[in-house]
Amino acid sequence: MTDENWQAQLLRSMDPAMTPADRTDSPAGPASTAAGPATGPVPAPPPSVFHAGTAIDTDEQTATLHRNAGVHGDPLVRRWIGTLRTALGRQATHEIEELAGLAERANLPITTGRRITVAGVRGGSGKSTVSALLTTTLAGVRRDPVLAVDADPDAGSLPLRLGPLGVGVRTASDNGIAQVSAFDQIARHLARTVTGVWLWRRALSAALGRQDEAHAALLLRDRVRFLGRYFAVTVADLGAGLHGAANRALITDSHAVVLTGAATLDGVLGADAALRRLGEDFGDGLLARTVLVLSTTVPGPLGVDLREAADRLRAYGAAVVVLPYDRHLALGAAIDQRRIGTATRTAALRVAAETMDRAIRG
Repeated sequence: MTDENWQAQLLRSMDPAMTPADRTDSPAGPASTAAGPATGPVPAPPPSVFHAGTAIDTDEQTATLHRNAGVHGDPLVRRWIGTLRTALGRQATHEIEELAGLAERANLPITTGRRITVAGVRGGSGKSTVSALLTTTLAGVRRDPVLAVDADPDAGSLPLRLGPLGVGVRTASDNGIAQVSAFDQIARHLARTVTGVWLWRRALSAALGRQDEAHAALLLRDRVRFLGRYFAVTVADLGAGLHGAANRALITDSHAVVLTGAATLDGVLGADAALRRLGEDFGDGLLARTVLVLSTTVPGPLGVDLREAADRLRAYGAAVVVLPYDRHLALGAAIDQRRIGTATRTAALRVAAETMDRAIRG
């Protein structure tokens, strides 16, 4: 028996319909041809997707293979983080540009000293806090000296809010302050804080207190005017209200006025009355040089729409700035610029910019 016959018999014993010629792995040769036609049906070859002409020849197959072609290289979370960083980056850039613009306005060059008075609508309106914020902000952005004058007859809190004093300052009394002729002699009559703000404490001293009110007010005005020759900016923190003789004398002689009120319904109504009073007593020219600061002293709802209130108060011609609630300022202690909130720092810089704009025009 030949090898070919033995293989054929074995295949027929397994499947009578198969012959050696049906095997796909059998080589083609004379023996396969001699076996004759198959006795059973020949199965059709399996369908083939790939052809010799091209690997992929239908659009449907192409679309199937490319069904994941639109998948992003980064996961969804990473893309959200990237979008957030871009948005925050744009916001940070806008905030930096805004702060730079405000600082530039607060640092405008001046040829003669500017005198600014800070008055409160009533007691407890945050007047000394705003005075301290204004002077420290100006001293931080300007290269020339800034003087703070404590003109509150009721022992105001300005010295406390300005922070600790430097060492080795104030070696002379106020009596001879108007007889000096050089800055180094002026410095002997003043104190200086560690932040660089010069301070004239107790401007309404006992010597002025022995004068009648009208005369004392004129002496105080003349001394502030004299000191203003040696400082780029002089900020006088007045007593409460607008009715005292000293307050009226300094307001009349100032280049700009900062009026403070509480960011409450009562504070807004009081600010409205105070602005009307300023216009009646000093004219519209002073209102154009006035900056109203509404201080927020409590967190949470205030019971008043500050945006609408500010728009209405601007009708007088004054600028209006809202000072947000700040836990550091609420302590009532020395103000540390490094610890106040970002929104508070921006508002303080806006107050300085608006005030210097008006002081230079005045």
